[in-house]
Amino acid sequence: HINNKYYSQHFEDSFNYLHSNPYAMYLYLLSQEAAYTLQNENYANKFFYLNKIKHSLDIYYKVKLPEIFLFMHPIGTIIGNGSFGDFLVVYHSVTVGGKVGEFKYPQIGKDVTLYANSTLIGDCKIGNRVVIGANT
Repeated sequence: HINNKYYSQHFEDSFNYLHSNPYAMYLYLLSQEAAYTLQNENYANKFFYLNKIKHSLDIYYKVKLPEIFLFMHPIGTIIGNGSFGDFLVVYHSVTVGGKVGEFKYPQIGKDVTLYANSTLIGDCKIGNRVVIGANT
């Protein structure tokens, strides 16, 4: 499980729309549902932009996060394409994505924590049970 005092495996115990961490996660998931279940890209884009405005979180609905993930104060975070394992924890000002002009993206294993201001760009492979420290 995710070892964090703010995480609960029971959605009804942990979700509070007044708390920005789960609300940012909710808007990301809602944008995916709008795009893939409702097949309505207009709504998907609106939820994406609401998340970007409200939380400064740039994660497009086409980015596939794992089933189990946690945003911790995701202000200023940009999550682009990559592959992500379960139990991913992302803090603020994290950047994940590809290099301009290349189609190579990070591969992130299970049980990975990305602390504040960590950056993963391009063709990098992060194994399982890894902590990426702040400012790396």
